Amino acid sequence: MEIELPYPPSVNHYWRNVKGHMTISKAGKAFRDRARATCLAMGLQCVQDRLCLEIEAFPPDRRSRDLDNLLKAPLDALGKGFAYADDSQIDEIHLYRRDCHPQGRMLVRVKPLSGGEVSSSDDVIHELRKRIDDLDRERADLVEVLAMLEGDR
Repeated sequence: MEIELPYPPSVNHYWRNVKGHMTISKAGKAFRDRARATCLAMGLQCVQDRLCLEIEAFPPDRRSRDLDNLLKAPLDALGKGFAYADDSQIDEIHLYRRDCHPQGRMLVRVKPLSGGEVSSSDDVIHELRKRIDDLDRERADLVEVLAMLEGDR
């Protein structure tokens, strides 16, 4: 199943300390409510199996962000029976930063693990194409930097 979510608050903005107790922030609760409403609107069934998640993060702008700080909000929001029972079911996570998208967004693919196999051949082809695209973008950036350095000689 594939779920499109808004861009989540980072773990640094997900929690708040209120009178010595950690609680989910207003931004965290708003994200959780939108994510759960999306799951309900899609009519998702709660998966009970061990899981692999593939997550593509499309930030709203080019500010520097720690990619790993994005996981807490979506993993918690999709749990509790909305996409899966609990995030302890997750055995594997693939997280990718993608190009900017207005207002940001996140695509989450929830895949049951069966017999130790994670990916179908279609998934492997899809992943290889994404890697090639990423390498093409990286190559273009490196060519640009090289041209600037050669121009400074």
